Amino acid sequence: MPALYQAIITDKGLNLRAKAEAGKYGIEFTKAVTGTGEYDGNEELQEMNHLKKPMQEFGFSKREYIDDATSMLQVIVTNDGLQEGYYVREIGVFAQDPDEGEILYSLSLAADNKWDYLPECEWGAAIIELEIETAVSNAEKITVKAKMEALATADDVNELREPTFEDYSDQDEVPEI
Repeated sequence: MPALYQAIITDKGLNLRAKAEAGKYGIEFTKAVTGTGEYDGNEELQEMNHLKKPMQEFGFSKREYIDDATSMLQVIVTNDGLQEGYYVREIGVFAQDPDEGEILYSLSLAADNKWDYLPECEWGAAIIELEIETAVSNAEKITVKAKMEALATADDVNELREPTFEDYSDQDEVPEI
């Protein structure tokens, strides 16, 4: 995973988060986009609406709650079908705003010279596993739009082999989820 030096929630992301915190809407994360855009430090990152140089889009493989205010979104970046390799310098998380449509929710930038290189597919299969933490405090409903091309990790497969279940044998009723 690239060493990230800056991660921000955009103005549109903050606006959507405020709507969710007010109970108006939930937050639906729709995709992650990787890119090779370069930043010189003079950009107003919070005002960004797209990546500088987007290269690939990916679905989310998993979402976990870190705590009441933070979720972790997992993305498996692959070079499947990639004709030209690139350095992953920027990562955008997109969400669906009921009023504006799909927006850039957050933007993460890799530290200079700490980028991960994703080679073209002819070099053989390559993946980068990204875990992106994002603030979503007090949102009633947070959903992740999974795409069929999202991949599972070995840990995901092992969880399916050895599922864990809650024990409700000492209770009269199973609690609602």
